[in-house]
Amino acid sequence: MKKFFFILMIPFIGFSQADCENSILVEALQNENINDFFQGALSVVIEDLAFLDNCQEDINYTLFAPGNNIPTESIPTLINVANSGSEALIDLVSYYIHPETLNFLEFINGEIEMMDGNLASISFTQSIDDYNIMINQANITFQDICTCNGVIHIIDDLIWEPNISSIENQKNSIIIKGNKLDLSTIEYSSIELFDISGKLLYNSNGKVNIDLSVLKNGVYILSIQNNSINTYRKILKN
Repeated sequence: MKKFFFILMIPFIGFSQADCENSILVEALQNENINDFFQGALSVVIEDLAFLDNCQEDINYTLFAPGNNIPTESIPTLINVANSGSEALIDLVSYYIHPETLNFLEFINGEIEMMDGNLASISFTQSIDDYNIMINQANITFQDICTCNGVIHIIDDLIWEPNISSIENQKNSIIIKGNKLDLSTIEYSSIELFDISGKLLYNSNGKVNIDLSVLKNGVYILSIQNNSINTYRKILKN
């Protein structure tokens, strides 16, 4: 299986130093405040993201890009998802893109629809000397990076799409039934369940249901190994 390596994978696209002349894609790949691993993820699926490099169309976008200050324990999760293949990586990246320009002071409490069709929650707090915007659980730490086809906001954590009730694994499904994760419909040689920090919570080499009742609500990563092929799927327990 093709592994997720970042070194030498970020291509040189070419850019202008002038403000707002870079496309979102070029700016995201070169901006030193954006996380290296997220830049590597973008470079792996760069052909699928060509629309973010087009300054000729009237369609603009907002990219929420994880910054250098995301928790270090989140990095293994990003790499694990990337290792499951380009399709899973496109799904992940699409949740960081909103299909219109939203500048920092235009945000209001509510939800916005991302490129993958899922919703993200926007909330803000305001005091005399501070104005903070959050998308899901992540804070916007650097805002309004201007590009020719939209804007980039840098956030301090990874974000995941909500309301995941079932997860596709090629032609089979993993289904959450109450507090049980039903593995009876898939083929695998071993299963591992991780929390968002990359901590191993469960492993099994038999076909069983995983009891989720002991776990807190939140996002988890399921690693599915079938012979020499590993795939990774996100699970939301709520």
